[in-house]
Amino acid sequence: MAYDVTPRLKLSADFQYIGWSSYDTLKVHFANPAYQDINSPKMYRNSYILRFGGKYEVASNLSVAAGILFDKSPVKPKYINPSLPDANRLGFSVGINYKLTRNFEADLGYLFIRGQQTTVTNSKEDYTEGNSPFNGTYNTSASLLSFSLSYSF
Repeated sequence: MAYDVTPRLKLSADFQYIGWSSYDTLKVHFANPAYQDINSPKMYRNSYILRFGGKYEVASNLSVAAGILFDKSPVKPKYINPSLPDANRLGFSVGINYKLTRNFEADLGYLFIRGQQTTVTNSKEDYTEGNSPFNGTYNTSASLLSFSLSYSF
C-alpha cells in the first residue's frame, strides 16, 4: 500500500504473510546405503513481515528513500538451527536514486538487519535422530549494500 502525501513524498506500508508451517520436517533420502537418511523436525510456525517506508523527491532527477521492517521469527527456540531464520529481526534501510538521463538511472542502497538475541537451553530435550541439539546464544546481524544501473525503454 502506498500513499502520495505530497507530489514529492510517498509513504508505503507492506504486510507479508509467510506460510512457514509447511516446513515441518527436513527429509533427505540417500540412494547410497552407505549414508544414513535424515529426518529432522523443524516445526516452523506461520509468520509475517511488516515494512514501512518513504520516498522523497529532492529534485526532478534525485530522490531519497528510507524504511524499517519487522520480521517475526517462525521458529520456537527449541527448534533453532543456524541454517534458517532464528530470531525476530529489525531492518533499517536508506537509499538514493539519481536519474542520469531520461532513460538511465543509478541506485545506491544500504540495509542493516539485526536479529533479537536468542538463548536456547532446551533443544537437547527434543533431540531425535537427525535433529542435532543447537543450545547456545544466537546473535545475528547483516549489512547489505547495493548498487544498480538501469535503463528503461
